[in-house]
Amino acid sequence: MPRIIHYFRIDNEIAHGAGTSKAFELSSVSGTISSVSMILAAIMTLCAAPFLLSFM
Repeated sequence: MPRIIHYFRIDNEIAHGAGTSKAFELSSVSGTISSVSMILAAIMTLCAAPFLLSFM
């Protein structure tokens, strides 16, 4: 496990780049699913942010 994960005391690695890297070490399918889910989350955030900011 990378030292930065221990330094910042990250318990859940699945949601970020470190988790995606670890998922690719386990299997290419889990790494791909992790990558696609991160991309979809970024796209949804990109679409929702202007809508949500219009209410502020």
